[in-house]
Amino acid sequence: MVSLRLLPRKEKRENKSYTSGRIRHKGSLFAYGAFVIRAKLARGDHLWPAIWTLVINGECRYEEIDIMEYRGQASQSKVFEVAGHWGRRYDAVTSKGILAKTNVDLSIAFHEYAILWTPGKIEWFFDKTKLCEVSLTHGTFTKDKKKLPCAGADKPFDKNAKIILNMAVGGLFFDHLSLPPMNSSTWTKPSMEVDWVRIYQE
Repeated sequence: MVSLRLLPRKEKRENKSYTSGRIRHKGSLFAYGAFVIRAKLARGDHLWPAIWTLVINGECRYEEIDIMEYRGQASQSKVFEVAGHWGRRYDAVTSKGILAKTNVDLSIAFHEYAILWTPGKIEWFFDKTKLCEVSLTHGTFTKDKKKLPCAGADKPFDKNAKIILNMAVGGLFFDHLSLPPMNSSTWTKPSMEVDWVRIYQE
């Protein structure tokens, strides 16, 4: 079976020591619907595979839905994070989400990561089992007035978004953890593999 592989490498590029890959959607974008991705995640310290949606526009507005974010070190191999982030910019957002715990090593086999995004709420799923939901109508994201977008309506997650799949190396996602120095020789399964991406709309 052929799948998309996002593979980091230890190689110099400009002022960086590692390279990796990112796929982002171009063309017509989507608001609302079911977004379902079947993927096998990476394994290794400092590896950060993620599947997410993003809206950034000229209205001082930032919208991100994390369908899946994952830390590749062995101690985190059975957990991933899901969240919504909404506000005026990436470092001034209201965030809601959970740490999703499973009973399987997510780097060994393919699993389905999904959201159902409607005008009233976002729901997250893992292998067709619902993990959590967050309301878009009860002030969850709009109660902190200092973080609201500078212009436009105060309704969260109502804009067309692009979907992104990326395999990062290092970054702020690891800042609160005690990890050994970066060493690619410890990456037992460095790639994120994606079997398919499906988007359903009425």
